Amino acid sequence: MKQTISQPRASAARIPAINRFIGGLLKFPVAILTVSIAISTLAAPPAALLDDTNAAVRAVMAVQGEVTPDLMRQPEILGTAVGVDAASTPVLAIYVDRDSSNAAEVLRNLPKQFRGMSVQTHLTDKFRAMSVSHTAKQNPPIQLGTSGGWAYDLANGFCCGGTLGSLVKIGSTRYILSNYHVLESDIVSGGNNTTAQTGDPIIQPGLIDVSCNKNLAQTVGTLVKKSSLPGSNVDCAIAKVVSGMVRADGAILETGTISNTTVGAFINQAVKKSGRTTGLTHSSVSGLNATISVAYDNECAGGAAFTKTFTGQIMIANGGKNFLDSGDSGSLMVEDVSTKPHAVGLLFAGSSTDAIANPIGQVLTFLGATMVSGGPSWSDFDGDGKADISVFRNGSWYVLKSSNNMLVTRTFGVGTDRIAPADYDGDGKTDFAVYRNGFWYISQSSNGQLRTAQLGGSGDLPIPGDFDGDGKADIAVFHPSNGTWYYIKSSNGQKVAAQFGANGDVPLLGDFDGDGKSDLAVFRPATAYWFYRRSRDGQLRGIHFGISSDVPVPGDYDGDSVSDIAIFRPNTGVWYRLNSSDGALVSAQWGTKGDKPVPADYDGDGNTDLAIYRDATWYVRRSVDNSVLTKNFGLETDVHVPAAYLRQ
Repeated sequence: MKQTISQPRASAARIPAINRFIGGLLKFPVAILTVSIAISTLAAPPAALLDDTNAAVRAVMAVQGEVTPDLMRQPEILGTAVGVDAASTPVLAIYVDRDSSNAAEVLRNLPKQFRGMSVQTHLTDKFRAMSVSHTAKQNPPIQLGTSGGWAYDLANGFCCGGTLGSLVKIGSTRYILSNYHVLESDIVSGGNNTTAQTGDPIIQPGLIDVSCNKNLAQTVGTLVKKSSLPGSNVDCAIAKVVSGMVRADGAILETGTISNTTVGAFINQAVKKSGRTTGLTHSSVSGLNATISVAYDNECAGGAAFTKTFTGQIMIANGGKNFLDSGDSGSLMVEDVSTKPHAVGLLFAGSSTDAIANPIGQVLTFLGATMVSGGPSWSDFDGDGKADISVFRNGSWYVLKSSNNMLVTRTFGVGTDRIAPADYDGDGKTDFAVYRNGFWYISQSSNGQLRTAQLGGSGDLPIPGDFDGDGKADIAVFHPSNGTWYYIKSSNGQKVAAQFGANGDVPLLGDFDGDGKSDLAVFRPATAYWFYRRSRDGQLRGIHFGISSDVPVPGDYDGDSVSDIAIFRPNTGVWYRLNSSDGALVSAQWGTKGDKPVPADYDGDGNTDLAIYRDATWYVRRSVDNSVLTKNFGLETDVHVPAAYLRQ
């Protein structure tokens, strides 16, 4: 069938000097799209619903009514609800304030059942009336899925803006991804006496949301012209990130971090996007292989520039423009899953019935780029998003690449060195690195150059983390005798000293508040208490979890881009953790007495996998499908690289 579809280019508003009523003006640039595809129908909803008429739901509601008043008398209990377990069986959900000083004790004391009804606990912060603004100026480093655009995008009495959608990487350099028609489509000097050029500032929010005054916005990137149109089959553009202005893990508002791999579209596929105008919205793929013709302007509210026919495009249901509207151009469309979704397409056009996206694979191929995914890279030497099985032995490194199963050996260091693997140059690959009595030696994977630095002294522990959130590991040490941290910010070379811990504490690497920066954190074996200082607001958090002989193994086991408090019990081989996503206490038997924990994301799904080393053999339980990877590699006396920062 044929449809006429208007392109939701960047929203446009009149300049205040011409019209003071900017808040009420939105201009839709002229664009006529001819579409020739088959639109599929959506799948029908299930016949049986777990609503408030369902007998099992009502049974839980009855128990809930009995026990909730007493539960709510405890200040740590924030509320109750009817939820479901993994088998979709209704259960009583209880919400516990994760910031209370005795949250762990409250969780332990809650019964497993009330009146025969199973209890499901959720650890959360206090509930507040709130909304996420996709148009407000953010404190850097910003999350994407937000208002933004070319700083000079005003002409002919209007200013324009769109969405800064996601983060991509070309080599070791990070770029903001959006549309050509959002960042660089001004190709004539008619209405503003300028054209888009490489090096021009890209701002957040876009002009449309700061009364057309770029001085009220902030520069987060600089344009790198790729001129995707009219020559290619994609509407894309990029801006080089200004250091420290964009979260290095590529977090997107209300979506979080995404996978560094992508998936193809299929009909009825559930998708979501985070954009400037409509925020977080959900829909489904309604058609594939669309051929469309799009007319483009030559500047904001300008004249005709060219008409482009696209092929092989993705169609998405957009009834009432509830999924995509003017100003959402540049949004990244991803799978509609809760954690680490894969990118599907780059949204650029739509109507009141359908939205249109470039397949993300075509976009990345044109740019020679990859998606950026969050999470530390301590043992991913080939940059494929999966931890590599690897060991250090007497100054030599042995790496089994997950990308091709090839063995790599490298002599770098001496047997008495402490290994300090991390991604110091920001290219997404772990660098070989050692620490020797206050001296650091790093072999940068991006260019093969040797980097040396001095920080720390004899007896200090290397603990490189990304404390400034720029996507590069910072050289850092922990002084065990007095609990002082020292690190050098890779973003600006600033040296920082911070007292956090005490003699006997174990330093930890993790992002416990989910802001894309490593937090100062320690485990105190004497009391089995965890302490961390949230980098986002400086607040101290402490929780009792484990026993003195446990090995702390923080990691993102639930895939929500927040480090989970977790321990491995060496005398039993049992793992215990508190999920940061829902506060659930999870235990799993994976190992036996004497095994060494080597947790990491070996399958690339964004979740830390349970893994142990025993008698020269690695045993990994892949979280992606619960399968088991067994690999004979190394010697019992080797230093196991994925466990470089675990104190065993």
